[in-house]
Formats: sequence, structure tokens, C-alpha cells
Amino acid sequence: MSLVKVGKVIKDYSIDIKTINNIKSLGLDMINTAKSGHPGIVLGAAPIIYRLYNNHLVFDNNNPNWINRDRFIMSAGHGSALLYATLFMSGFDLTINDLKEFRKYGSKTPGHPEVNTTPGVDCSTGPLGQGLATAVGMAIGETYLNQKFKYLKSSLIDHYTYVLCGDGDLMEGISTEAASLAGSLSLGKLIVLYDSNNISLDGTTTGVFDENVLKKYRAMGWDTHLLEDPYNFEEFDRLIEKSKKTVDKPSIIKINTVIGKDSKYQNTNIVHGKPLTKEDLKRVKKKLGIRDIPYTVLSDSYSYMKKCIDERNNAAISKWKKTCERLRQKLDKKVIEEYDSFLIDKPINIEEINENRKYTGRELAHILLNKLNKKNILCLQTDTSNSTKIYFDKENSFSKKNRIGKNIKCGVRELGTTAIQNGLALMNIKTISSGFLSFSNYMIPSIRMASLMKLNTVYIFTHDSVLIGEDGPTHQPIEQIDQLRLIPGITLFRPCDINETIDAFNYSFNSDKPCVIVISKDNLSSYEKHDYILKDDKDFEISIIASGTEVELAMQVSKALEKHMIKSRVVSIPSIELFDKENKETQEKILPKNKLKVVLELSTCNSYYKYLSQDDLVFNIKNFMKSGNKYSIVHRLNYDVDSITKKITISIKQKM
Repeated sequence: MSLVKVGKVIKDYSIDIKTINNIKSLGLDMINTAKSGHPGIVLGAAPIIYRLYNNHLVFDNNNPNWINRDRFIMSAGHGSALLYATLFMSGFDLTINDLKEFRKYGSKTPGHPEVNTTPGVDCSTGPLGQGLATAVGMAIGETYLNQKFKYLKSSLIDHYTYVLCGDGDLMEGISTEAASLAGSLSLGKLIVLYDSNNISLDGTTTGVFDENVLKKYRAMGWDTHLLEDPYNFEEFDRLIEKSKKTVDKPSIIKINTVIGKDSKYQNTNIVHGKPLTKEDLKRVKKKLGIRDIPYTVLSDSYSYMKKCIDERNNAAISKWKKTCERLRQKLDKKVIEEYDSFLIDKPINIEEINENRKYTGRELAHILLNKLNKKNILCLQTDTSNSTKIYFDKENSFSKKNRIGKNIKCGVRELGTTAIQNGLALMNIKTISSGFLSFSNYMIPSIRMASLMKLNTVYIFTHDSVLIGEDGPTHQPIEQIDQLRLIPGITLFRPCDINETIDAFNYSFNSDKPCVIVISKDNLSSYEKHDYILKDDKDFEISIIASGTEVELAMQVSKALEKHMIKSRVVSIPSIELFDKENKETQEKILPKNKLKVVLELSTCNSYYKYLSQDDLVFNIKNFMKSGNKYSIVHRLNYDVDSITKKITISIKQKM
């Protein structure tokens, strides 16, 4: 379709098709060199990503982190070779050698897109559906910032969020969670390009994914379109422009493609995730009109694409700079100060609070949250805020009618909410979300992605032990604390008192990585400022280690041991991750090797074993409990002061 008649004008698209073929060829070469990858999407979706970058996406290839760029999320992250080839042809800081290093350790072209690794990648993707859900967060962030820094019809932040997804992305439940919210919030600057080829890793989607996607998304409040042929550039452009003008709805464009187009195995799952054979690769390149020489770059195609992009985007960047200069004169000085502080992270600190009264963990968290500098923090709510108490007072909810509300109601969508939170963090917006600890399982996949992307996201989990009782084992957390601690890069706090909770908040909102604060709905104690050690008998024989509300139990056990002439030290470790960062000398000074250690934690408690020897004692939980009140569970577990004291004294006598 090199020549197309548009009205009375005949347009020649031969250079566009040539450039698409060059992108395909580079993507295939990368996969062939790596001996792994996904050629199917390279051959099927290349015209989509080419046309988007060449004619529509606004970005600065010399400054990939330009604040007002359009965001592009390759939700189908297995299409990374296609993305890298496109970024190379678009003039980003990638070389042919970088393409040759595809999937090699430490390269700029990893197996799936990674933010802060490859210039031009806006979001790490790989687990299907995560990218689309994260894009919803980006779109919320853009909408919020657009309104916040607006004067009349112009704003300092004004861009679109685009997503390329496939059938697999839309099968994942996280996509529906996020898409449903996007429709309810009327996120009109979110545009999803759906690469529909009806093939997944195991074969055809027939009988597995038969729903009418466009009808489904229309029912969720989206503007929907169908493009039968990805090479119909005129129609593609028209649908993109129509989607951009639809300001009250997010848009999805279903584009029918052929996976592995022109391969011997086109339209089958065989071409999804395996490199083409040498014969097939040679055959495909011949059909594409590309020399059978690896990493061939057609100079006219490269020059054409870069020229189109530079001319269009240089004009857009110049226009934005002029808008910024004008708005800096028009906007209130406080708004400009807030914009500048948004660009540059400033420390957040909480003032001291009244310690002369008792607080439950969640009451204290609510007070501390509302003492924060709220200007650049948004609070996401998973329909549990009435119980967790994590919300901003005197602040409206973000909605289609109020784009600057600081409380974002996400409904019962824990997994989707946490991915949306990642999108907001990628927009440089600080966020906090909350939920019940037992349901953190729903959120862990997105928290893991936050850690991979090194995002400063904060999570509050309440109802932190089985002693919540009557709701039964589905609501009683047992293994969740250890699961969260096991995620690399996460800092988890389980504070025991007011001071530790304040420290946890201050650390979390000033970190450059995700932080989890696990709090109780029971009253917190109030101890003097301390450095791990809360009680320290002279010539102590044992160290009692605890976190959270179990610290108070540890203090009571220590006092009970005095009646048996046993001296003890009580150690509170609110964050194992931070304790691990202490030098060995400090760790051994706090937990001497020659002293018996006793750990109290109402969880599986596996995280503490690295500090212990086989003679040490751990009072933890290894099985699911049953529904019952706090006292019946304590009795069943023998988790009272007398029972624990008795076991410790017996253990000491046996060692004498």
C-alpha cells in the first residue's frame, strides 16, 4: 500500500513502509543475536509503534526525562526488541552496539523494558497487565498536575499517556481493575493501542478470551475504535486525533494484526517467543527488502524518521517553553513555588505530637499523615480508609469533577490500586496507600514492580496480627510480614510506639525506595527515645527481641523473669532492613552472640533466624488459626506472659 488515494491526493507511503521494515529487521537481529526473545510482536506491531513515534508522540530524544513529554508504556513488555529498535531509529541515546547487547547482563537493552536503564523507557514492564494499570496512574497524575498548574486554558503540565498492549494484557485482571477506574474518572488523555492478534504463548485465544473487548470497555466508560489494518496510516492518524479530542473518556483502539507477519509461522504461537530459524529470518528479510546483513540501517529511513520526529517535537518543545515563560508571569507565586518544589524533591518532616495520651496505631498514622506537607502527596484508598484511617482530613476526593482532590478512591481494587500508585510515583508524585495486612497478598506483585523501579511509594497496613480474632483466618495475617520483607529493596517498619512510628513516617517519605509501615489497631505504648534497646538489666542473661505490639509483651515478660532471678534485655527492631545496614560490631553489641535470644512476633517470623543459633527461642505462628476473640487465640497459642516466661525459664534451666 505504498500509494494511497486520500480525497483527490495520492500519497506515497513507501518511505514509511521501508522504515517499518528496517525497525522489524533490527528487532529480529537483536533476538537472533541473543538467541531469545519475541519476534512475533516485532513483525506484527511494528507499524503501530512506528506511526505513533513518527507522527504523534511528543518527546525530547536529547532529554528523555523532559517533564512534559507524552508517556509511552509498552505494557506488552516482551516486545522490548521492537521498542529498542524504534527508540534507536527515533534518535535516542542508543547505538547499534547497544542493540547487539540485547538481553546481556548490564546492557542498556534488557530482556524487558526497565525505567532508568534505557533512554526513552518510561516504565518497567514484563508482568502482563501491569503496564496498562501503571499508565492509568500516570494519566491520573497528568490530570492532577494539569489542573494544579493551570491558568485559563494553558498549563505547565499538558501531555498524553499512550499504551501498547496485547491480548495477554487484557486477560489479566489487573487491567480490568485499572480500566474500570479510568472510565469512572473520565481520564480523557489516556489512549490504549490494543495489538489484537488472537494468539498467546500457548496458542489461539479462541475458547479462552472470546469476550468483545470494545463492548466491555465501552461499558466501562471508554471511547472505543477499531482499526482493521495497521498499515492504514490515514485511519490510524484519524483515530489518534479523535481519541485526543475525546476529553471526557479514555480511549482504546483495537488494531487487528498478524503475529509474526511474513514468517513461515505467522499467525501461530510458535513465533511468539522463539527466534526465527536462519532460513526463516533470511526469507523474512528478503520479503522486507532488507539486506541479509545483521543490523542493517537504511540511511534514508533513519534520516526520514529522525527528521519527522525532530521537526514536530522541536516545535512542541519550543511552544511549551514559551507557555512556561508566560504562565510564570500569570500564576500565583505560591503555585510557581509548588511547581518548582515538585520538580526538586524536598525533605518532608513531621513535627512532634502530644505524647501524653494513648493512640492506637491507626489513629497515630492518621494524625502523622495529616501533619505531612500535603502539597505533593496523594492518598489512594482501597475502600478500607474508614478502618485504616489513612486519608487526608479536609481534602476532597479526586474525581471527574474535581481534578485536584488529594484522596483518590480506588474501590476494592488492591492490585490495580498499587500499580496505579506506581504510575503516580513515575510522575514524581509522592503517594501513600493502605489496606489490611492480610490482603497485602493482592498488592505484592505491584509492590515488587515499585521496588524494581526504585519508586518512593509508601504503604500502610493495619490489622497486623492474628489477635484481630473474630474475622477468622482469611483476615488474620500470618505469613504476610515475611512475604513483604522478602521483596528486595523494600524497607518494612513495624513500630512499637509513638517515636518509632514518627521515625517510620519520616524515613518512608524521604526514601528513594518503597516503604511499608505495619501498624496495629491496638493502643501503642510510649517509650523514651531509644536506639533499639528499651530495657537493659545489668549482666543480663537473655535478649528478648520483638517488634510492634509484641514489644509491650516483651517488656512484661522481662519483668516477670525478674521474679525468677533472670536478668534480660529488651530489644525493639522496628525495621530488620535498617538493622541489617548497621555494622557487624553494632549488631553484635545489641545482640551479643553469647547471650540467649528470644524472639516474639505473631507471624511466621522467619526473618529473624539469621540472628539466632539453634539454642535460641522463637515464639511465632506456624499454622492458620480459627475465628475467635483475642483472648481465646492467646490462650490457644499460649502467647501470654506466664506461658512464655515458663518456657524461657525451663530452657535456661536445661542449659545450666
